[in-house]
Amino acid sequence: MSHRVRGALAVMALVIAGTALSGNVRVPAGAGPFYARIERNVAGEPLVPHDEEWAVVPFYRQPECVRPDFNLLDLFDIPACFGCQDTVAGFEIWRTAPGLDPVPLQVVSLGMEGMPIWLAPWDELQVAMADDVLTIDELEAIAVKGQATFFKQTMHPYQAKLQMVGKGTLDDGRSFLFSSEETHGVIQTTRIEVR
Repeated sequence: MSHRVRGALAVMALVIAGTALSGNVRVPAGAGPFYARIERNVAGEPLVPHDEEWAVVPFYRQPECVRPDFNLLDLFDIPACFGCQDTVAGFEIWRTAPGLDPVPLQVVSLGMEGMPIWLAPWDELQVAMADDVLTIDELEAIAVKGQATFFKQTMHPYQAKLQMVGKGTLDDGRSFLFSSEETHGVIQTTRIEVR
């Protein structure tokens, strides 16, 4: 092994060791391999933040990009979704580094200007999901479209915890705000206000 290669390996080892010793590593992050925050829980039941009246569906990628035959309850659409524009940006915090840890300690996603957030009447959405399929056309037929003026999602993968807060305006002129907390695939609390 040449001196140059040994030197490069030594520098890499110091960087990795220094990172591990110095604390957490923060890296930029965009949307994951999915379109929207709608999925199934571990029991296979739909998991959507909702209260008695409304369900809230934040879009991490532009809704126009969702394939018409894609089941939104499947969440992941790899690789197709990677060709779609992100509507969030943020960062991940890793204990050591991506590729060295199984998952990040924390993932924070912030809505970009005009991030789509749709509200759907909860009773109508339940009917639409009853066959275990929800396409973008089915969702669009019942949803009131809107855009976030603020959106923040914080995920703690090791604790299986997800928190979301947001507000914005609906296309019909009303405004909305919401907050939701999920732990281990169970919605703990959701508050949605439409004015």
